[in-house]
Amino acid sequence: MGNTILTPTIISKEAAFQLENTCVLGANVYRPLEGEFDKIGASLTFRKPVKFESFDSVDITGNIQDVTEMSDTIVINKHKVVPFSFSEEDLTLSIEDYSERYIRPAVIKIADDIDRSIAELYKACNFTSGTAGTVPATFSALSGLGQKMDDLAMPEEGRMLVLNPAANWSLADALKGTFEPKGAKDFLRRGYLGNIANFDIMKTQSIYSHTAGGGLATGTTNTSGTVYVNSSDGLTATITVDAATAAAVSVGDVFTIANMYAVNPISKQTTSHLMQFTVTTAVATASTTNQDIVVSPAIYTSGPYQNVDAAPANSAAITLVGSHSANLAFTKNAFALAMAPIRAFTGSKSLEMHNVTHNGFALTVTMFADGITLKQVCRIDARWGVKVLYNDLACRLLG
Repeated sequence: MGNTILTPTIISKEAAFQLENTCVLGANVYRPLEGEFDKIGASLTFRKPVKFESFDSVDITGNIQDVTEMSDTIVINKHKVVPFSFSEEDLTLSIEDYSERYIRPAVIKIADDIDRSIAELYKACNFTSGTAGTVPATFSALSGLGQKMDDLAMPEEGRMLVLNPAANWSLADALKGTFEPKGAKDFLRRGYLGNIANFDIMKTQSIYSHTAGGGLATGTTNTSGTVYVNSSDGLTATITVDAATAAAVSVGDVFTIANMYAVNPISKQTTSHLMQFTVTTAVATASTTNQDIVVSPAIYTSGPYQNVDAAPANSAAITLVGSHSANLAFTKNAFALAMAPIRAFTGSKSLEMHNVTHNGFALTVTMFADGITLKQVCRIDARWGVKVLYNDLACRLLG
């Protein structure tokens, strides 16, 4: 039986399969958006669910609520390509051999790029658990994280926890005596922790380390005038702090304001956790006057979107979360990943181009001949966009 000549169709199918199996974060976030990009282009605006209040009175006079819809946009704005060349003889390899030598190494880099882009969304996650600068190494780190997510009404089903290697191996060592033999064998041999404390726990080197700007470490809210203003889209707030800020602030810095507690978004009951805010716009230099800090989430003290028990008071103390590793706990709808292939074009007999989508992982493989070296050139392209859908469905586990 003769050799099978590998084509872009065969290679692209294998590459998409390998990409799905290699991604950690990319395989566990919201995906059903890809089909829309073929119809409308590189951006998609989507509606967020409407929230309502309930009332005790049978008479609804004065209680009829206006519908307030919020929306956001996800954009295909990331593009990575891995090009490589090979000999004509390599096209007669089995797809298994070709995949091992060429496809898998190329896809590992693309998968890392995708996972890094999702992991970087930690900056939009305002909730944290644990101690900044201390690697989580006990079951209580997981139980504290789970309790906080419960108090904030994050869904229990499908909770993911993605750890950096330091946190993963510290927890593996701390918990090795609590597993039944089969589970212990899995993480001793493969470093896979499995499902613990209702978290599916996975490891990745894509987790970011956050360096806190430090500008709010000794700050207070404004001593006079307006303390905060919500943005027109209802997604962010501008909080005015006084001149006590000692340095700049960075995107992703997290802080609390004294006596301002988060509420359960369903029951509206006050929790034991101070509301946390994440900075969305960096301030490059220190200020000697009052300074406006743009943060997420917006502040709602009543109504269906209520998220705090009180507005920030004048001269309230601000406490900054220090530098940390941003391990991520989340449910699937916290983040979205959308991939779209490159539109195929024709016109050159020496160029072959094929798009493939495998379970939402879209790649474009293009092959052409180099007339100077008589080698085949292959390029694997990936185009995607990422977005925070609901930052109230995610929590950083500090390390």
